[in-house]
Amino acid sequence: MFAATLLAQRLTTRISCKLGRNPGDETIAAEVVIVSPDEMAERPAAFALPGQMDRVKATPPDTNLPNEMSRIGGGPILHDATKAMLLRNVQYFDGFIYCHGARRQQVVRPEPIISGGPVEHIAECSLPATTVGDQFFGHFLIDDSSAALLAPRFATPRLPRPTLQQTWSHARPYRDRLGLSAAQIGTARIDRAWVFRDHGMTADRRARMAELRRRMRAPGGERQGHGVFILRSGGQARNLLNEAAIADQLSREGFEIVDPARQSVADIAAKLHDAALVCSVEGSAFAHGLLSMAEGAAMVAIQPPFRFNNPWKDYTDALGMGYGYVVAEGGPTEFSLDVDSLMRTLELASV
Repeated sequence: MFAATLLAQRLTTRISCKLGRNPGDETIAAEVVIVSPDEMAERPAAFALPGQMDRVKATPPDTNLPNEMSRIGGGPILHDATKAMLLRNVQYFDGFIYCHGARRQQVVRPEPIISGGPVEHIAECSLPATTVGDQFFGHFLIDDSSAALLAPRFATPRLPRPTLQQTWSHARPYRDRLGLSAAQIGTARIDRAWVFRDHGMTADRRARMAELRRRMRAPGGERQGHGVFILRSGGQARNLLNEAAIADQLSREGFEIVDPARQSVADIAAKLHDAALVCSVEGSAFAHGLLSMAEGAAMVAIQPPFRFNNPWKDYTDALGMGYGYVVAEGGPTEFSLDVDSLMRTLELASV
């Protein structure tokens, strides 16, 4: 009987949402806790060689050129408050939250119509997962891990069955190393569920990111003050055609070469530990570097000409690190970067 009632309520809510009626989290919340208030900050400009923007042809669909210019140009920024919201009488269905006529999803896969598992009854828990963390490794490792440090302050965390995370060999080892493992949740009735708004780089968020770095860096490494080049293992059509030649040149310059596709979390962290400079094609590979490189270190992003995007500057700004970029030349999926432009950009990191 309960399963049939749950299905009917879910279908009614889904239809309502398609018609544009989907109340906001704060509207349906029984309680809203301001963990860290709105905060104005000043962000520095990125470093780059002259004329780089002349090579930019397009941005990814989830951003635009004005937004990216604001990121790299520096100036004031408003960080939205970090909030925890209490939802009462929640129906949870394989990564989808239903509450008081609202529907939220924590996973990127389509929602099944019928559940094949038992319905768990949970008195209270926190639900820190996000759709971007379910889809992109960098957001999983930084954003969802930061939220996972916040969640236990309110209730025991529970995580959905992962989608793309299941294909990431490093996901579980990173969670174990960071001490962030949590039990999964399938179909459930939850009396009290805490959800979070945690994208602003507030004081509390910065402190949690610093704690993630402390945990990751605790075992130490073999070098300090060195450079690291992280190879890109593929995905999203970002193919640096002369990556091998660049890696060879940087290796001769004393850079460590990290290949996430072939190395363990322990090996990656050891090579990146206390690095002063980390370079890679823009993407989730920078997550490895952010957690392990030295205090005050810098990132240099090799930008595809048709995917100019600088989300990692938000993180380096929050942690007091440097950020630079160099734009490659080529087409929408394959491009090259002359080594001289890269080497001159890397030199700017120490200026």
